Amino acid sequence: MGNLLEKINAMSGAELFAIGCRNPEGDIVRYGSAAFRKKETGTTLLFSREGLPKVTLRFREDGQFICETCRVSDIPGDLTLEWIEPFHPVFKSDGASVFLPKHEGMLIRQPEKNLIYKEPGWHNYLIYPGYEQMQFLAYFNGDDGFYFAAHDPAGGTKSLAAKYENGSVMLMLRIFCGCRPGESYESRFETVMTDFKGGWMEAASLYRDWVEHSGYSVPKGKMPNILADSPVVLIYPVRGDGDDRGEMTENEYFPYRNAMSAVCSLADRFESKVMPLLMHWEGTAPWAPPYVWPPFGGETSLAEFRDELHRKGHYLGVYCSGTAWTQTSSILKSYSRIKQFEEEHLESEMIRGPHGEIDAYICNGPENQRIGYDMCNSRERVQEIIVDEVKKLAVFGLDYAQFFDQNLGGASHPCWSGKHGHPPVPGAWQTVNMRKLLKKLNAVKGKMVLGAESAAAEPYIGELQFNDLRFNWECSRAIPVPAYEFIYHEYINNFMGNQCRAGQDFDNEKSPENLLWRTAFAFDSGNLLSVVLKDRGHIHWGWCMKWNEPEPEQSSIITLVKNLNNARKRWPQFLQYGRMMKPKMPVSGGKWMLHLQNGTAYEFDSFFHTFWRAPDGSEALIITNFLPKRQSVQFGTDSVEIEPLSAFVQLIK
Repeated sequence: MGNLLEKINAMSGAELFAIGCRNPEGDIVRYGSAAFRKKETGTTLLFSREGLPKVTLRFREDGQFICETCRVSDIPGDLTLEWIEPFHPVFKSDGASVFLPKHEGMLIRQPEKNLIYKEPGWHNYLIYPGYEQMQFLAYFNGDDGFYFAAHDPAGGTKSLAAKYENGSVMLMLRIFCGCRPGESYESRFETVMTDFKGGWMEAASLYRDWVEHSGYSVPKGKMPNILADSPVVLIYPVRGDGDDRGEMTENEYFPYRNAMSAVCSLADRFESKVMPLLMHWEGTAPWAPPYVWPPFGGETSLAEFRDELHRKGHYLGVYCSGTAWTQTSSILKSYSRIKQFEEEHLESEMIRGPHGEIDAYICNGPENQRIGYDMCNSRERVQEIIVDEVKKLAVFGLDYAQFFDQNLGGASHPCWSGKHGHPPVPGAWQTVNMRKLLKKLNAVKGKMVLGAESAAAEPYIGELQFNDLRFNWECSRAIPVPAYEFIYHEYINNFMGNQCRAGQDFDNEKSPENLLWRTAFAFDSGNLLSVVLKDRGHIHWGWCMKWNEPEPEQSSIITLVKNLNNARKRWPQFLQYGRMMKPKMPVSGGKWMLHLQNGTAYEFDSFFHTFWRAPDGSEALIITNFLPKRQSVQFGTDSVEIEPLSAFVQLIK
């Protein structure tokens, strides 16, 4: 044991761990391990010093280096323990890559250039479970990897991040303790570190192995019926011209039935059922949570559209905008909830920052969508409001509601209030209370499927069963990888998402195939496809792009969606119910350059390939040619000519 402890100490540099406490003024008081005296007793390390907290770390070695217990006690004075970072593994950055569990999985190359660290907390809600959907990090240098994870079946609140500093990369796992003033903390899960050989799939395999042996409560293959039809999601607004701000006059898709011609035309060309997913449909104000009902134009108008879609075998979904509170809309100036806010004393239901701040983190301000605050989802009154709104959508007969927009991954945002009944610092209580809310929603939503912006974080997969992915968000500094799908695809399928930010990141002139690339990435990852519409039923690059901007070439994206969705419907044992595996043979072929607006360019394969195992044990290699030209691809000792804009499926004996 001692040799491994010495290795971890050497790896951690100056600090083995750190803890953070809040003082009564709301400021963080930080203690690093160097401030303590260390006593080693067998497999236990005790850190103590007069006037400081006591920290106890108990280990075992079982092929992996495991911290079985992490305890912080004897909190001094009137401090409140907020978090502990039990280790700080440090590695050289030269030639290294880092895996972060954000946006379904992202690989950071050149950490000295692309690794950006921001202290988690107030106005940085980028935590697990939420924006961060999994509980593991990984470092790679060549074929040498290091896995750092919390194996916490309760899914308590954490931050998983990495920091570049002075030529080194530090992996950071912050556990939010959820304590009350003076209260001690003891972890009820294991923190795991181990070396391995390989890349992100090997790291994800280690985590998937734990998921499958952790008593994971979500059954495999029990997905909403809507997924069996593999509808293509059609995303468009009924007001405005492609953005969430500015003028919001009715457009050609309103009244709602006006869209039927475009919807049916695309359904025919895709050879598929479709699901219009409406934006700016709310009768309150666009993007003004939490209230959305009744629909703009009235229930009768939307009901006519719903009924006609259903008669043709299609589906209907709506975007909402999460659990923030809107005082006034910055889009529709006449919209105001100030009177209700004051009369119902709703200020007491809002999230508070560590210094008593009250604000909203996302899309807030006069130049954004709204002015308001974030609601604390742990409060009974807040849960009543959310349940009431979801019930209205379900009773109306919608098939899908992406209700938790801005609550990325289904996150319940941190709150530091000492008057809400929960502890005055973030912690596992957030996950517990969010699960209570989702259980209430499950009781009223009927057949309607609920979802969130970004894939549902691990603890919420069973309730948020179809979600709006965001894998493209970090392409300006990271490579998206389907780690989420590698781990959870047998439990949940999601859809490609509205591709917002694509207009900010991708150079459409230098890389005109980038929409085809993104579509193929979604398909090969096992997700359903979506397109964002501009006027005349034409497909656009993504959301938050004005309709008057040049559009992508139409025939290629339509052909690609048709061919890939047909392949998905033909091979559901792999692409709906299958398990993603590491390919069993090398796959090689041409190259393609992705150019970004910041001047960065990445060289990728000019095709995608993934390897799948069906529930019956059969296996297949799926290769997707996203380019409008034939390609020759080699796999193992064989090669194949793949038609343009199509997928090739090779069954493996």
